Amino acid sequence: MHSLMNYTAHRPSPLPSRPWIIFQTWEHLLFAHWPVDARKIAPYLPSGLEIDTFDGTAWVSIAPFRTVGARLRMLPPIPGLSDYDELNFRTYVRTASGPPGVYFLSIGASKRIIVEGAKRLFRLPYHYADMTVATVPNEPFHIQCRYRMEQGASASEVEFQCRFAPSSSSYGIRKASIENWLYDRYCLYTSPHPRLSQQMHETNRPNCLLVGDIHHPPWLLKRVELEIERNTIGKPFGIELPALPHLSTFTRRMGVLGWTLRKLEC
Repeated sequence: MHSLMNYTAHRPSPLPSRPWIIFQTWEHLLFAHWPVDARKIAPYLPSGLEIDTFDGTAWVSIAPFRTVGARLRMLPPIPGLSDYDELNFRTYVRTASGPPGVYFLSIGASKRIIVEGAKRLFRLPYHYADMTVATVPNEPFHIQCRYRMEQGASASEVEFQCRFAPSSSSYGIRKASIENWLYDRYCLYTSPHPRLSQQMHETNRPNCLLVGDIHHPPWLLKRVELEIERNTIGKPFGIELPALPHLSTFTRRMGVLGWTLRKLEC
């Protein structure tokens, strides 16, 4: 049993009974959160998913970080493949029969082999990103990300550039808080053939949702001072995000276990 499985009291649901398949560590994790109009997001969700809301408001988040030591179960990390930078653009969803989770609108990663492997193994909307998560002693974190996102026959280049520095001591998540609602989700939802289309919810066949379970210890967050220099991540979805998020946090390091996808009848 992996040592991370000793931390379960914070979970809203039991650990999966199946063996985990992948372990990785997230480092220098920034979360930037914005409230949005749910009608902007709904057309991109597969059939069976609904927008989840906090006090009646839908949210999207941008999360850049560095993945280190990624490995499959029973295998060591592979040099040159196990460390890479990643940025995901997510929203928060629910279903009639499954737990609250996240839905990834797009994901950028800095290694092409990771992009192709994640597309096939986890059916997630990965794209190759020219991306760096850089740190300098006693200086703010620097994040630069640029990638092209295919949408039908066309492609849009999206960018995210920011500087940030932690500005508080670490704190845990309080029950019923906005952080509790945003962070304490232990599954992702996707479909067998995720793609960008405003007709996605009309063309997906029924009973097609897939669920990916994850597990990690309780979050320890820090507030951050954040300066966003460029952000067009929401552009392919018709979402223009304000210059600064409503809430932003930093987590230094988090170990994560992941399971293979399972089908959810929806």
